[in-house]
Amino acid sequence: MSLRGFQWRLTAILITGLALGAIGLLEPLTRFWSYFHYLGLSWYALLGLYLGAGLLTALVAALAVEAVARSALWLPVTIAGYYPTAAACLAGALVLTPTIRDELGAFQLRIPTLAVLALLLAAGVVFTWKAAPRLIVPAFRRLFGHPDGRISAFKLLLAVFPLLLVFPLAALKAGQASFEDASRPPRAGLATRPSGDPAQNVLLITIDALRADHLGFGGYARPTTPSLDALAAKAVVFDRCFAQGNVTELSFGSLFTALYPYSHGVRRHQNRASPLVAEIETLAEQLRDAGLRTEGLMSNPFLRREWGLTQGFDRVDEFRFGYLDLLPIRALKKVGLVVPPERIPLTDIPRGSEVVDRAIERLEKLRGRPFFLFVHLMDAHHPYAPPEPYDAMFSARASIGIPATTFWKRVWPVYRTLPSDQELLAPADLQRIVDLYDGAIRYADHETGRLLEALARLDLDERTLVIVTSGHGEEFLEHGNISHRSPLLYDELIHVPLIVRLPGTPGGRHEGAIVRHVDILPTILALFRLPADVSAQGASLLPLLHETAGWQPAPAFSQSYRCVSVRTPENKLMVDLSDDRAWCFDLRADPGETHDVYGQAAVCDSLEDLLLDYVKKSLVTPPGAAPQEIDPRTRSILGSLGYVEM
Repeated sequence: MSLRGFQWRLTAILITGLALGAIGLLEPLTRFWSYFHYLGLSWYALLGLYLGAGLLTALVAALAVEAVARSALWLPVTIAGYYPTAAACLAGALVLTPTIRDELGAFQLRIPTLAVLALLLAAGVVFTWKAAPRLIVPAFRRLFGHPDGRISAFKLLLAVFPLLLVFPLAALKAGQASFEDASRPPRAGLATRPSGDPAQNVLLITIDALRADHLGFGGYARPTTPSLDALAAKAVVFDRCFAQGNVTELSFGSLFTALYPYSHGVRRHQNRASPLVAEIETLAEQLRDAGLRTEGLMSNPFLRREWGLTQGFDRVDEFRFGYLDLLPIRALKKVGLVVPPERIPLTDIPRGSEVVDRAIERLEKLRGRPFFLFVHLMDAHHPYAPPEPYDAMFSARASIGIPATTFWKRVWPVYRTLPSDQELLAPADLQRIVDLYDGAIRYADHETGRLLEALARLDLDERTLVIVTSGHGEEFLEHGNISHRSPLLYDELIHVPLIVRLPGTPGGRHEGAIVRHVDILPTILALFRLPADVSAQGASLLPLLHETAGWQPAPAFSQSYRCVSVRTPENKLMVDLSDDRAWCFDLRADPGETHDVYGQAAVCDSLEDLLLDYVKKSLVTPPGAAPQEIDPRTRSILGSLGYVEM
């Protein structure tokens, strides 16, 4: 083969590969056009995937053609006809095989994948052998060739150029779909970091659905939290911290804004989301004022951009896995060249290992500048399915220790009927649920420990304010319901852990005052010497952290989509607004909230006045609030997590 012949062959392979890659890019562009960020893949990785697939297909096709029809390939126009034809047939066979096999399966025709592929490849060989010399090569000669068999480079590029515009289009679409901060820019003159203060950074870790009474440092009998126990020994533990909502969107709206749910307006209803409006400022926005780089790892669907809670973050990882549905990825998975990310079984949610690995990568990149890193773990959220050995770590009975995924597939239909059909959930199954929950906590604790170890390894632990909490708790039929689906606001749903590790402050101390999620933002602002947020409905915890005067005890208000509650150290009042029913509990005599004393105790009247005042002050619709449709893919993810009303 002459050098010029080799050059033409190489050029034909490259152009064919580029064309196939461009055609392949139509798959993500058409399937994910409206929600391109759902791919969860950077634009350069996406381009590399389809370019690589196109070039590989073109190369294999060229080698096959060279092997069976070598004597025919001596003119550039002939090469330009045979190579694309063979590559198109090969690509078509790879793409059509699974579709044809599935269609045949619908007619009860069970034909092996390899048999379908072999038949399509045979048809491709016949087509290339017969059609290329009679149809394709003459067409290429008329369109792009000279009489002597050479190719007109100008005509060829003119034809290929419009097709190649798909590449920059995909890059542009990916850029548009990537997180773009919708909040205001940092205010000038407020940067307090870097400085000589001990705390330069903030690491906020939230573990979804973490009950305060299932933790080792909280007195739980099982060793569920050795890593958090070690952190608690160096931190201040707030034993009575209460979330402002019983579900993620209500609770985290308050955590990020220091506003009660009525005031921040983040909620869901009938497949529509009311996101946080831009006029309400978040913790991330205000920490950016202090000079911090703000990044968030949002593994919970309710924490993604649709809900407005990414407002103020410079960089957000939402752990989208749409790219796993792309044809090249599916093919690479089948041959073992792509290992899918670890996800919680029965969901499209990443395991803690995936989130923490990403968090450690971010810490390594952020270590040279002040930062706010938010990390959310979903492993303690139902369906509880921790990996080995955590799935069997707390099995109360070996006889029911079936694999977690198998267990959930059997129990899930019953689980969804609760609380109306409590008798359908056998006591052994309820115990297995609790065992799996405790194992999931232990796994989340292990991953949290890995993150804290990385913080120390990078010499960041003595310069970083570490806060660990949860959005809400869980119920296990203590009051007739399961998980956090109950609209009632019993302590198992709103009592959450709060650990605060402040560099330079003595730790190993438990604080018994009632505190709230709405107190966290004012605490960080005070610590970082930022102006107090005049709209905040919480108070700074610095007096409690430093054991100084200035703390004013306040009740904790919480709400669900039906109920509101007020809790003091001694009592709780809970009102169901949908049917005007109320409950009141004397928590000193009845910490389990089993005996309703509404109408029997004078304290209930004073709590009613507090609750009414709370509703009056906070029942304000945020400016610009407008519901948005929740897309089908997110609804599917939320459905896998048990949100049947979505």
